[in-house]
Amino acid sequence: FPGPSKTTRAYQHREADIIEILKMNGFSIERKAMTSTRFYFSRMLEATRK
Repeated sequence: FPGPSKTTRAYQHREADIIEILKMNGFSIERKAMTSTRFYFSRMLEATRK
């Protein structure tokens, strides 16, 4: 892939840290999923307010 990195800030944090911050702010994780293609993968979290 030519050009600068396409990394977003979300990729710069550990999943465990994100989950802990969500919980501290009144959210709970309802679902987790993984998407992937030949060149890309991502982790999705569904968080809902308690």
